[in-house]
Amino acid sequence: MALQSSGPIDISDIQTELGSSSGSLRTLSAAAGKSTPDAMSEFYGYSNFTASSNFAPILYTGNSSTQSITTGFQPDLVWMKGRSNYYVHQATDSVRGVTKNLFPNYNLSEYTETNTVQSFNSNGFTLGSEARINASGTTYVAWTWKAGNGTSTNTNGTVTSTVSANQAAGFSISIFTAPTTNNIGFTVGHGLSQAPEVFIIKDRDLTGVGWHVYSSHLPSSTSAYLQLNESNGTATAPLWNSANPTSSIINLRSGWAMGAGNKCVVYSWHSVAGYSKFGTFTGNDSTQTITTGFQPRWVMIKSLLGSSSGMADWHIYDSARGFGTSSSYTTPYLKANKTDTEVNNNYVSVTSTGFTMNTYYQNLSGWGDFFYMAFA
Repeated sequence: MALQSSGPIDISDIQTELGSSSGSLRTLSAAAGKSTPDAMSEFYGYSNFTASSNFAPILYTGNSSTQSITTGFQPDLVWMKGRSNYYVHQATDSVRGVTKNLFPNYNLSEYTETNTVQSFNSNGFTLGSEARINASGTTYVAWTWKAGNGTSTNTNGTVTSTVSANQAAGFSISIFTAPTTNNIGFTVGHGLSQAPEVFIIKDRDLTGVGWHVYSSHLPSSTSAYLQLNESNGTATAPLWNSANPTSSIINLRSGWAMGAGNKCVVYSWHSVAGYSKFGTFTGNDSTQTITTGFQPRWVMIKSLLGSSSGMADWHIYDSARGFGTSSSYTTPYLKANKTDTEVNNNYVSVTSTGFTMNTYYQNLSGWGDFFYMAFA
């Protein structure tokens, strides 16, 4: 088949083209409106993309000493949680630095500590002796993402950011300092090649301000948000300055989700065919399958309704801890907004092309709409 001469090209079209007798990189380059080595180099960069080299859920057992954890690639974001003890979630990234810790289930400011993550390595990361992430005998999970393995200065926004971007995987980490005047709109460069569908922002300096989640899939996305550290449903506020992100910047408003003049971090993602998918679905009080186009290794689900009884927590499932393939399997989950230990149920299972709600459970498949993030 002939590839279209302009616009986006689906991965299945590329696979078909390369499998045909006349398929070639030059044909693909021409279809993308490019020729020359730049097009060839860009295609090679994407064609060599593998999910397991950009994201991995990893299990380990603490030893109260130094230990190296292997991921198979150099991670830039490591999110850790104790499975068998009531430890807080901890997120450390290479852009803020290994001594800078944030806690996704709390609205605390950044905490500087030298004995947590010691280094990001070419094949994983090294831990220190801190009990939150390495207590002897405690079992842990680490969810790890690769960004750019380095940083650059981004001046696309009205505020300059420092960015580590993995365009092939649709993930970037950005840090910046908010304007010193409250209630003014501003923009920040994210470093990706297309608009983020999801980004999570945290004020690093201010306790009392939580983790605000933007998604283009939420109703009224230019004003709607969720909070990663809460079980609340969607709320609205001028956090995003009444505008969705573009292929180069995200829109923010000072004084909302951040203090004036404070340091902030943003984690941004967009879907990548065969690797990641973000969206919403409507519960049906019964069995329901969500199609992602790949077999997920990590899924996080959140009700948009919220609940004062805690029935709207952020549920996280992954293949490392055991992602069942039918309702007869017991699949463990953790809650992003809680210190709770791991819980087992059979509510969610994985398929070769998505994930299934196996039975009615208000938190995951009841009435109302649900937000999800999935990675292969």
